[in-house]
Amino acid sequence: MTTSKFFGGVRGFAIAGISGRAFFLLAFLCLFWSQPGWAQDARGGGEVGVQPGPVGEVPNIPVPEPGRIPVATLRGTVFLDRDGNGSRAEDEPGREGVEVVLESLGVELDRTVTDGKGDYSFAEVPSDETYVIRVAKPLRGAVVNAVSAEQAENRGDDRFVRRKPGGTVSTFPETVVHTVHPGSGLVGGLNFGQAEPCSVPSSTVTLVGGVDDNFAGAIEPASQSATSSCGRDFDQMGIDQCFNHVFGIERPGDNCYLSGAQVEMRLRALNGNPVTNDRVSIRSGGSPLWSAGLNVINNGTWSNGTNAVINLDLSNLPSNGSLVDVISGIGTDLEVSVQDDTAVDYIRLKLTWCCPPRLSGFKYEDRNANGQWDAGEPGIDNWDVNIQQPNGSVVTVSTDANGYYSFDGNQVGTYLLSEVQQPGWYQVGPSNNEYEETLTNVDSIRGNLNFGNVPCDNAIEDCYRRRTGDEVSVITDDLQELINSYVQLSNNSHHQQTHFGPAAVNHVFGQSIQVNVPGSCTMIAATLDLELDWQGSNDWIHLVDPTLGNTVWSRQLSTLFPSLGVNSLSLDLSALPTVGGGSVNILPQLQDGKIDLYIQDDTGVMSLDFCYTLCCECLPGTICITKYDDLNRNGVRDLGEAGLAGWEFRVHGDTVSYVGQTGSSGRLCLQNLPAGIYTVEEVQQPGWTQTAPATVLQTVEICGKPGEENVTFVAFGNSNCECESDQKVDCIYGDLNATPGKELLSLLVSVPSGYTTQIDDPGVNLHFGHTFTNMHPPGCLVVGAHLTLALRSNGGYSINDRIYLMEGTTTVWSADIDDLTTPAWLGGAQDSVVLDLSNLTGGNGSGNILAALADGDLDFRIQDDTAVLRACLRVEYCCDASISGIKYNDENGNGVQDPGEAPLAGVTIELNGAELLQGNAIADSMVTNSQGQYSFSCLEPGKYFVSEIVPANWTQTQPAAPGYPVGMYSGAASASTFTGLDFGNKEGCVEPVRIECMVGDQDNFSPGDPVDGPLDPSSALVGEVLQQMSSGNVLSVTDVIPTDRPIGHTFRCWEPHCKVKDAWLEIGLKAGPSNLSYNDTIGFYQGSQRAWSMRINNVVDQGDPNAYPWGPGQSVVLTLHLSDLPMDALNVDSIIGIMQDGDLDIAIQDDTGIDYMKLTVDVCCDLPDLDTDGDGVLDEVDNCVEVPNRDQADSDGDGIGDACEAVDPRFVRGDVTQDGGVDIADAVRLLQFLFMGAEEPSCKAAADADNSGALQLTDAVALLNHLFLGGATPAAPFPECGSDPRNSDGLGCEGDDFACPQ
Repeated sequence: MTTSKFFGGVRGFAIAGISGRAFFLLAFLCLFWSQPGWAQDARGGGEVGVQPGPVGEVPNIPVPEPGRIPVATLRGTVFLDRDGNGSRAEDEPGREGVEVVLESLGVELDRTVTDGKGDYSFAEVPSDETYVIRVAKPLRGAVVNAVSAEQAENRGDDRFVRRKPGGTVSTFPETVVHTVHPGSGLVGGLNFGQAEPCSVPSSTVTLVGGVDDNFAGAIEPASQSATSSCGRDFDQMGIDQCFNHVFGIERPGDNCYLSGAQVEMRLRALNGNPVTNDRVSIRSGGSPLWSAGLNVINNGTWSNGTNAVINLDLSNLPSNGSLVDVISGIGTDLEVSVQDDTAVDYIRLKLTWCCPPRLSGFKYEDRNANGQWDAGEPGIDNWDVNIQQPNGSVVTVSTDANGYYSFDGNQVGTYLLSEVQQPGWYQVGPSNNEYEETLTNVDSIRGNLNFGNVPCDNAIEDCYRRRTGDEVSVITDDLQELINSYVQLSNNSHHQQTHFGPAAVNHVFGQSIQVNVPGSCTMIAATLDLELDWQGSNDWIHLVDPTLGNTVWSRQLSTLFPSLGVNSLSLDLSALPTVGGGSVNILPQLQDGKIDLYIQDDTGVMSLDFCYTLCCECLPGTICITKYDDLNRNGVRDLGEAGLAGWEFRVHGDTVSYVGQTGSSGRLCLQNLPAGIYTVEEVQQPGWTQTAPATVLQTVEICGKPGEENVTFVAFGNSNCECESDQKVDCIYGDLNATPGKELLSLLVSVPSGYTTQIDDPGVNLHFGHTFTNMHPPGCLVVGAHLTLALRSNGGYSINDRIYLMEGTTTVWSADIDDLTTPAWLGGAQDSVVLDLSNLTGGNGSGNILAALADGDLDFRIQDDTAVLRACLRVEYCCDASISGIKYNDENGNGVQDPGEAPLAGVTIELNGAELLQGNAIADSMVTNSQGQYSFSCLEPGKYFVSEIVPANWTQTQPAAPGYPVGMYSGAASASTFTGLDFGNKEGCVEPVRIECMVGDQDNFSPGDPVDGPLDPSSALVGEVLQQMSSGNVLSVTDVIPTDRPIGHTFRCWEPHCKVKDAWLEIGLKAGPSNLSYNDTIGFYQGSQRAWSMRINNVVDQGDPNAYPWGPGQSVVLTLHLSDLPMDALNVDSIIGIMQDGDLDIAIQDDTGIDYMKLTVDVCCDLPDLDTDGDGVLDEVDNCVEVPNRDQADSDGDGIGDACEAVDPRFVRGDVTQDGGVDIADAVRLLQFLFMGAEEPSCKAAADADNSGALQLTDAVALLNHLFLGGATPAAPFPECGSDPRNSDGLGCEGDDFACPQ
C-alpha cells in the first residue's frame, strides 16, 4: 500500500497554539490574498474564477510538538469496476499508479499514488477537520472550449473538438469525492470505482432546452427548480437575474449506467461591470456537483457583450488545477444554472448510456492459478463460451480481443454458462467450471462471469485418500510438536488420535499429507474434501506448512457447519474462505506437495480426499511403430496377423528426422525423442497396399509425464491379398465444371484472392479446386491411380503456380507446375500432366498417396494463374470376396439404424465357413473398430455364417435371426462383396431395481403367535402339482407344521414386462414330528412343469448326499441363489428363465412347515412401447395420452395437447353463470335449472358446487351457506381458474363462452 505522511517536517501546516480548523482557514486566506488572479467579489464574496492551485512545495510552517493534535490514517482502494455497478466484486482488481489527492477548504494538502493492489493511504492526518479525497486527473489539453457565436455558426455542427485526458468513467462514489471528518485512528473504505470506456453497445440521448436562434426569437420558458429563486428564461435579458433549467433524466434500462455527459450552451454577457463574476453551476437532486467562473471557462475573460458557445464535458471539469468527474453524481435530474448577468440562448445536454448485456464476463489467463482474475493477468481472445438458455437452447459466443464476451438473453429463468475447453489449457475458475445464473426479469444483469485457465499441455490429476480405520500418519516434527504441546497444556487429559474414524472426546487429530510433485511440475489446483464427525463446539481446523512450520489457514468449525454431527467439508486450496468474507490462496505453499492437517480436539475425521492437478513440462518419449500383415484388410491388427520385417519408416519432427526399418517382429522403436509433434510415414513396397492408418501420414505428439514410460504406439497395416481388379474413370471438361467437397470448399472460400470452379477459366489469382468422389466400391483396395490434367497458364506469374493433392484440407503432395511441364510455365503456355499417384516424383510429400483414396475420394487444387481445361482420374481397385457391416446401438429397438444411433466398438463378430468349395473350413472372428465396422476379406468361395457375441445386458435387434447366411461363388469380385450385414443391439437397464417379496413373519413358529398367511398358490400350481402330491390336502398358511400336506405359493411382485436379472430365495423351514420329513423336497415350477427340485436333506447338507440331517423338529433357514440352480427340465438356463413371465411357483412336500419366505428379485423394467389411445403416437412422446390426437396440436405451447385440454376444462367452482365470480346470481341460476326448466349450465363442472359429481339441490345450498352463513369454501378450483383435480366425475364444459381461458 502506498502511504503518504505529510504532517511533519517541511510538509507541516499546524501552528502552535492555533486549532486545526482555525489554522486551515488562516492558511486559505493567506493563499487567497497572495494570488494576483484571485479577488473578492465586489458584491459581497464569491470566487471570480477557478485557477490552478499553488505550484511547488508548500510553505515551511512550524509544527506543534508531538501529541498535541490527534491524528488519523485515511485509507482506500481504486478498483477497476468492470461491470460499472459501483461496487467491487472479488475479481475486480485494484488499479496501480492512480493519483489520489487530499484537500481541505479547497487547498491541496498532499497526493499519493496507488500501489500494485490499487491501495492508497494518507497517514498522520490531524483529526477533527473536514477533508476531501478525490482521484486526480492531470490537465492534458482543452477540456472546455468556448467560441464566439459568429465562429460557431460558421463551423456548422462541428462546434467542439475535445481531447479527452482520461480513459475511465467514475462509478463510485456517487458524489465523485469522499468527504470525511475523522477522529483519531483508521478510517478505511474510501474506495473509488473506475469503469473502462464502454465496450458494449451504448445509447445516446440528447435533451434540449430553448431554441438555438442566437437570441433572435421570443422568450422561451425554462424548467425552473422548485427550490430555485431564479426567474430568468431562455433568451431573456436583464441584470441581476439568475438562470436555472432542470433536465429530467431517465435510464434507458435497468442494465444501463451513465458513461458520458456533455453540456453545450450559447451565452451572452450583458452590459454591466458585475458580469465578470458570473458563474456556471451543475447540480443533481438539489446537491451541488461543480461550479466555475465564466471568465475561466471562456479562456480567461467574460466581459460585457461576450457571445460564445460553451461546451462542458462532465467527466473532465476543471477544479483547483486538476479535473473532476461528476458523472457518477448525476441522478434523476440535472440542473444547469447561470449567475446572474448572463443570458442563455439554449442548452443541449448529450447523455451517453452504457448498457451492459445481461450476461457478460471475461476469459483470462490465470497465471497464478488461484481461480481469480488478478491485476496483470491478460484476457484471452477467440474463446467460445456456451450459454444454455432457460428453454434448453444453447448459444455460443466468442471472446473479443480483450477476452470479453456477452449475451443479451431475453428469457426469464436459469442460464448455464460454460467454456469450451481447448487443448493445452486447464480450467481453474470458476470452482465448479460453470455458472448457473437466474434472471428474475429481462432487466437483470449478471457481470463478471469470468473463466480462468492455466496454459498446460501436460496436466496430471491424482488424489491422496484415507478412510475410516486407516492409521494416521504424522511425519513432520513441527506437527508432532504442535500435538504434544496441546496435550501437555491440558495436563495430559487430552490424547492424540491414532486412526481415522468417529470423534473421540479430548483427542487431537493430526495428519501429514505428502504427495510427489516432480521438479518439472507445478501444482495448479488442489482440493481437500473431509467428512468430519464434529462433536466439540469450540473445535478448530488448521492447515500448516510443514516446511516453515507456520499455520497458513485456520477456521473455527462452528463458522463452517450448521450443527454438530457428521458434516462434509470441501475446500478449494486456491480460494480458502476467510473470516472477513474474502479468500486466501495457499497453492504457493503446496509446491513441494506437503501440507499438515491439524484439528482440535473433539472431532474425528471419517474420510480425507486430497485431489490435485499438476502442470508438467513435456518430457522426451518413445515412438514404437508396428508393421503387420492385415489379412482381412479391416485396418486393425487381429489375432494371427503377423508382423512384417524390413519395412522402412521415416519419422520427421520439428528439429529432427529419423529413418529406420522394422525388426523380425515388425517393430521399430525410436527412443528418447524430444517433446514435440512428429509425422510417421511408411515407404510403400510393390504388391502391397496400405490399409491402416487411413491417412498417408500419421501424426504423433510426444509429451512425456514424470514417472511414466512415455511410449506412443503407432500401427501400420498392409495387405497383398490377390483379387480380381476393376477400374473407374471420372473427368471434368467442357460444361462439366468443378465441384469441390465440403472441406476443400471451406479452404477455397478462405483464399483472399478468390477461387473459381469454371473449366478453362482465364482468371488471374484465382484458385481452382475439385473433388473426385466414389471412385471405388466400399471395402475395396486401391492398387493404382493416375490423374491427368490439361492446363494453360494465364498470367506472367504462372511460373510460381503449384498443384496440391489433398485429403480434405490436408496436403499430401504438392509440386510446382513448372517442374511438371515441358515448356516454361509462362503466360499462354499449355501442356498435359500425368501423375502416377503410386509413384510421384519430385515435389513435397509422400511418393505413394494411394492411401488417400481409401475412402474413394481425392481432392486437388491449382494455385493460382493456371486454367484447367480437363481433369481425369483413373482408379484401379481390387474388390476381393468380402463380408462387412456395422454394429450399432439400436436405441429404439426397431431393427434399423436410425439417424443419431451410434456405432458400437469392441463387439466380437464371428465368421464360420463350414462348406467351402476349396480349402479347409474356417472359423474367424474380429472386433468392431471405433466406427462399429467389421470386415472379413480374401474369402474363398463357399457358404458362410456371420453372427455376433451379444454383450452382457444387451439384446440383439438386427437381424431377427441369430446371424446372416452368406453364399460366395466364383465370378466377378464385386459380386462376392457383401456389405450392410449390420448388427443392432438394444441395451438393457444399467441399474436394476431390487424388489423384496415376503410371506410369513420370521417368528420361528413361536407358539404364542397366531398363524400367518395366507399363502397364494396359482390355480395351475394347486390343480396340477400340489393336489397330485400325497393326500392332495393343500396347506395354504405359514407357521403350521403339516402332516402329508404339501405347501405352495406363487410370487407375483414384479411386472411381466420387467426382465429378471437375478434372484435369491430365503426360506425358514421346520421338519414335522414324523420321521418322514427326510423325504421332503423343495421345488420350483412353471405352472405344472417342474424346473428344479431337491430333497431338503441335500440342500441342508450338500457335501454328503447320504446324510439325513432333516429329522423330526429340525429347523433351518435356507438361502438359494436362483441363477446358480441347474435346471432339471424346460429350455432355459436357470430358474431366472422361468421368472420372465412375471411369477414364480414354489412347492414344499409334504411334512415340512414354512415359517416365512422372502424372495429378492433384481429386475430391469423397460416399459413397452405403449400407445394407449391408439392414435399412432407412442405414449412416451404423446402430448395427450388418453385422447386420440394424431396431429399433436398444442396451440398454447404448454406441452399438453389441445385434445386433452378440451376434456379437462378450466373453471371456478360455483361460477354457474360464467361471469368470473361467485355470488347470489349463481345460486339462483342453478335453482332455475333444477326446478324451473331453465337451460342446463354451460359448465356443469363449475355448477357442481359441493363437488359431489352431480348437479342437485345440495349444490345451491352449499353456495348459499358459503355466501351468507360462513359455510365451507368450495373445493378447488376456487377462487382462481383451474382444472378439477378429480377429473373423474364426467362433468365438463361445453361451448366456447367461458370466464376462464381454456
